[in-house]
Amino acid sequence: MRFPDAAAATALPLHVLVRDFPETLGVLRNAGVAVPAAGGQPLGAGGAPSPVHELIAAMATATAWRGAAPPGPCDQAAELAAVHAAVAARERAEAAARD
Repeated sequence: MRFPDAAAATALPLHVLVRDFPETLGVLRNAGVAVPAAGGQPLGAGGAPSPVHELIAAMATATAWRGAAPPGPCDQAAELAAVHAAVAARERAEAAARD
């Protein structure tokens, strides 16, 4: 799973960023962010001593090693939903053709 874009990263609660991207914990701590105290707040909500765009760039750099990682659970769920929708559409078309 790749690090999210800037808009998504600033909207996610810190505990989600750290959970999904543990490498970001060191970046946040080094920037002076009190992660346990601010865990439920999004990075963009303020409270970060460094400018948010600098933190996001540093976190993206820290997670760059992930590269083209295999799809994560969210990606797999979306793929599965698309397959189910396609099968249901095909079944409806077949039923309509029989009628």
